[in-house]
Amino acid sequence: EAAFISSGQTATLDCGGGKAAIMGSDNNLTITGHCTDLELAGSNNKIKIEFGPAAKISFVGSSNSITWTSADGKPPSVSYVGAGNTMVPSIP
Repeated sequence: EAAFISSGQTATLDCGGGKAAIMGSDNNLTITGHCTDLELAGSNNKIKIEFGPAAKISFVGSSNSITWTSADGKPPSVSYVGAGNTMVPSIP
């Protein structure tokens, strides 16, 4: 599991096959480790994340950009509250 609480940071995290829990705004984060879940609360974050199979994302906030890859090539299931959020698969 990886937890991050901060704003205005650039960091790399490893969720170690567990959940990534992110709170903050204006961060640029790279998250590795085949995450099972991403819980995000904040705005204006840029996140690159590596998911395991059947992953889930839930977030509250706006103007977040999430670029993802997954072990099985399938998109994660998503639930969110907010506007202006984007989520796209990473192009190798």
